[in-house]
Amino acid sequence: MKWNDTSYWYEQRSDVGPPEFEQQFENRMKDLLDKYHPDLYYTDGGIPFRQAGLNILAHFYNENQKWNNGKLEAVATIKLDWEPNIAILDYEFEYPDDIQPYPWQTDKTVGNSWFWERNDTHNYKNAIQIVHTLIDVVSKNGNLLFNVPLTPDGEIEQEAVIRLIEVGRCLNFIGEAIYSTRPWVVFAEGLKSINDIGSLTPQDIRFTRNKKNSILYAIVMGWPGDGTTIKIKTLNSTCFDLHELKSISLVGSDDKLTFNQNAEALQITLPARRPYESCAYAIKLVFSKQIPKLKLKAQK
Repeated sequence: MKWNDTSYWYEQRSDVGPPEFEQQFENRMKDLLDKYHPDLYYTDGGIPFRQAGLNILAHFYNENQKWNNGKLEAVATIKLDWEPNIAILDYEFEYPDDIQPYPWQTDKTVGNSWFWERNDTHNYKNAIQIVHTLIDVVSKNGNLLFNVPLTPDGEIEQEAVIRLIEVGRCLNFIGEAIYSTRPWVVFAEGLKSINDIGSLTPQDIRFTRNKKNSILYAIVMGWPGDGTTIKIKTLNSTCFDLHELKSISLVGSDDKLTFNQNAEALQITLPARRPYESCAYAIKLVFSKQIPKLKLKAQK
């Protein structure tokens, strides 16, 4: 909260306190950073106290490189008064509707609140909701900071453990399409809003790509059915050239996929039997060079 204010609000860069108060704040934060070497500096508001707040960030970024042999691994997030290249914009519970040019973050929790509440497990999100949220966030150039409340004795409830194990199991199959990936030029086909995350179905697709821009992932939000032919309209022959395509496969499976492309869609036939149980399935398109440019104007 603001240093001299009883209202429920937070500091930001436009706020000013007494010089000695700001200096003490700066000294304390630098001391914490130097003692504990965190990778994440999370501010539940804006960058406080103009220059003092900027001095803390500069110290964090510079010292972090010393802690990591010259590699910058520091991440700072803020929620107010954001500008590019200073810190990551954090949405908390919310998310943008489309791909963002700069990385961003959202905070979600397994239940309805950040802290533990007795007998609230019936409100806990299931693994499908968690994984689908993660996929949607990553496809828009975001990061998901996921909270699991601890009980008063520092334990994680069994209901939460079960969900985390299931999320981990799903990511063991499709993690390649999530970890270290980047957003593509479009993020979705089908339902694009996740305000009602439970409404996403196997007809909804999210796109990611690898860092080298040679592999495109089309992540299907569920199993459409054994032997089903899915149609990815975004990748139709009018909009997307497959001449440099090397292979199409289902991540986590050795089954061969058959496909054809026409002016309506790229049609991919899935295996006759589901190879594994997961919250989502990632189709991997590998190209000999770069992923072809998508002709957005001609897209239907």
